[in-house]
Amino acid sequence: MFSYALASKVRYHITESGMTVNAPYSFVLRLPKEITEITIDGTHLPPFRDNRYVIPAGDHSILLAPQTASTFSAYELQTRIMSSTGSIKSAIYGLRDVTVEYQSDARMLLSLSNMPTTVTVDGESMGFTVLKGNDCYSIFLPHGIHKANIVTGDKFAYGVNITSFWSTTAIAIFSALAISLLLIMYFVLKFVRRTLEYRKA
Repeated sequence: MFSYALASKVRYHITESGMTVNAPYSFVLRLPKEITEITIDGTHLPPFRDNRYVIPAGDHSILLAPQTASTFSAYELQTRIMSSTGSIKSAIYGLRDVTVEYQSDARMLLSLSNMPTTVTVDGESMGFTVLKGNDCYSIFLPHGIHKANIVTGDKFAYGVNITSFWSTTAIAIFSALAISLLLIMYFVLKFVRRTLEYRKA
């Protein structure tokens, strides 16, 4: 229960469309499975395991809406922070990278959804070793207050993923349009047939 005890200083206020939070350090927010994505300060954020979200330290506005993430959302392809042993002050997510400002008294272990390939700390390239977990990839970052940028995967894998995503999206849209047109044709033909039978009568 240590994680719940550590979250005791987090303050939140429920609003009409979500919540506002104030936290002296980063924390993990767990939401019902109906919420498939949140928006934090206007930035989309998909969940990691068991519908959890890493919320940075500070004041934030969080929107909770089941409709936020559609079936065709590309945000689910982006790299996500899954855990950290330090306090994350800010996080900027890209499809292949994440930029974090953090504070840690010791080396910080950062776990990500995709495998890191390049790490830059305070503008300087850093050597690192990737620790493979069951569903994440972890690296150590230096202690102190730093800004790190972690690039994950490679361009080829990213290209395959994004192409697959848009192909699936196009197929789904085409299928929906085809079914809609068939239904429209069915009702139009049925209406025309009834009109002709009425005129004959």
